Amino acid sequence: AATNAEATRFIDIGANLVDDMYQGVYRGSRKHDPDLDVVLQRAWAAGLSKIIITGTSLEESRQALEVLIAPLAPPTCLIY
Repeated sequence: AATNAEATRFIDIGANLVDDMYQGVYRGSRKHDPDLDVVLQRAWAAGLSKIIITGTSLEESRQALEVLIAPLAPPTCLIY
């Protein structure tokens, strides 16, 4: 029998992965340790199979692709 993650596939259509909240910063104040890797691992475990990364500028979008997501993504996840 298929597990929940195998049976369900999700596509995140608007992921701004360079937002300060993934570094633990909210409204200019540090609230917790950086946790982007943990957030992404939970998403992939829940069945995320594609992710469309957004940014507020071209440079921010490039940063997200090059620095944050590529080394963390499983080979089955497509990144746009």
